Amino acid sequence: TQPPAAGLSAPSQLRDALTTLREVMAVFSSSLLEVDSTTPLPESREGEFQPVLDAALDPALSMCEKMAEMRPAAWDRAVFGINCIEAVLTAIEGFEFTAAKMVSLEAEEEKHVESLTSEHVRLDL
Repeated sequence: TQPPAAGLSAPSQLRDALTTLREVMAVFSSSLLEVDSTTPLPESREGEFQPVLDAALDPALSMCEKMAEMRPAAWDRAVFGINCIEAVLTAIEGFEFTAAKMVSLEAEEEKHVESLTSEHVRLDL
């Protein structure tokens, strides 16, 4: 693992994994029976895909955390974390069976935003 690039963008390894995951999600989505758009997806369908999301995303997000730790500045670590999470959120949005994962990622992203905010306030003092 190497530190994030100077631009703090999501690493290519994460983007590659997300491309593959998006293809898998598209296949899974197309395999679902036609569901009326006003009917929510049964929880069991979301639960069926959760292990796939976890297996695909947890190692990738762990890699991002390890990369972020290599940056000395808290600001850089938070920005990099947000960029990685945003890449994941963008990849998994639009699929009803990813809702729970999106909620947990958005909560994690909020922690990074709070870190940025407190770092900004600290620097202004």
